[in-house]
Amino acid sequence: DTPLLLPKFILQLCNAENQAVSSQKQPEVQIQTKPARTTQPPKNPQKKTEEQPARLHLHADIEVVQLDLNELNANVGHSWISLEWKNPAAVPKTIPPNHRQLLANRDGKSFADPMGFWPRGMSTEIFNSYVPGEIIHPDRTHQKKVKATQTYDITENQALNVIKYAESKRKAQYSLYFYNCTTFVKEAAEVAGKTPPSMSTVGICYPNALYDGILHNQKNKVGTTTVYSQGKPPKTVVGPEPRPKKVTIKPPRTVVSPQPQPER
Repeated sequence: DTPLLLPKFILQLCNAENQAVSSQKQPEVQIQTKPARTTQPPKNPQKKTEEQPARLHLHADIEVVQLDLNELNANVGHSWISLEWKNPAAVPKTIPPNHRQLLANRDGKSFADPMGFWPRGMSTEIFNSYVPGEIIHPDRTHQKKVKATQTYDITENQALNVIKYAESKRKAQYSLYFYNCTTFVKEAAEVAGKTPPSMSTVGICYPNALYDGILHNQKNKVGTTTVYSQGKPPKTVVGPEPRPKKVTIKPPRTVVSPQPQPER
């Protein structure tokens, strides 16, 4: 076969186009890469690392081991709370002075800053049981007769919550059945975000029920408990704390006397 002969000018034109194409800069290919995966810090790291420089203690003293609700009177023992700072030299200035002075006492330990709720008078009539009450601070009335204690590690804010709660009850009304020394202890633990031991029967709080609740927690290794027996060294058992329950604390009850009506 005879080869096809292209005109010379066509060959020159093809060569020129090839050279132009080869001289053009090729576009860079953009390769998208995912950023290296990093470990994100926890959303609220302070929640896990927040310091607990203080302790809250719930104390119970009982007069008799077994107590029937029908026997409730002024001589049923006592329940009270106390705060302790683990390093008494480091009590912060955010703590009110009347509490800070007691917490700074190195000899105070678990009874450094004790608070208790007491009646000024007494009524055993269930439908007319409210009488004026008061906070005793420091309350060392039953310190030497304590029978059982439940202890919690708490933060500075939790300690402040307990103090604010106690101060709010200085003029609260006392009821042997509905708001007594043991009710005060129960709610103080709850405002600190802690789950207190069982301390009531049919809704009525009293020292014997708190004592039994602490004994139950010690037997089941719930939280930190200490039981005091006459003639024996105190027995302390340390276990994990239960999850706190979200509660709403009722405001203190006040009694308003009726105003005299003007004569017509």
